[in-house]
Amino acid sequence: MQLTRFSACGFRSLAHVEDIPVSSPTILTGRNDGGKSAVLTALAFLLGKHPLTDEDRT
Repeated sequence: MQLTRFSACGFRSLAHVEDIPVSSPTILTGRNDGGKSAVLTALAFLLGKHPLTDEDRT
């Protein structure tokens, strides 16, 4: 199975983000505090590598 798209809702600064494309390579760009790390942490949570905390929920 290969991840091709990703959506997040209510996770840190990602209030409602749909259809983030994932390919090889995927490059995240944006301003400071724009949600780049939140995307990576949400993916880590989905893969079981990050425990969900109260700070992760919005």
